[in-house]
Amino acid sequence: MMKKTHQRPDGTYVDERARLVAETYEKHVEERLGQLESSGIENVTLENLDQCEKNEIYVKAAGMSKQGRVFGLGALHSKLVPSFDASSNAPEASEEVEVITQRLQEVEAELKQSREENLQFQKRLENMEKLVQSITNLNV
Repeated sequence: MMKKTHQRPDGTYVDERARLVAETYEKHVEERLGQLESSGIENVTLENLDQCEKNEIYVKAAGMSKQGRVFGLGALHSKLVPSFDASSNAPEASEEVEVITQRLQEVEAELKQSREENLQFQKRLENMEKLVQSITNLNV
């Protein structure tokens, strides 16, 4: 459905976001099919996934807005989103928040260190300017 509504007749996507979502969806589907193959299922195809699992993969690929809307679904949103358990994504979301929080703390520490280094350079520059000024005054 995503490809039909977000691609032009020549196969190009209508915008970059549509292309990224479609590629991410396909990557997640391939990963899931790989998991099925590694569990011993032979001749795995897209038909091995039920619609609910395809919906979950799509929502994971497209992401949800703060308002709970899913990119690319339009009016189908209300029919598809309630069809899967939102709590199944809770551990993933929690892990993502933890990773983002940790990265934010790292960036804040880097910023603090950069500010301290900047202050040290500024003090050194001021001392050099004073030295140059005193040398200039001696030569006058």
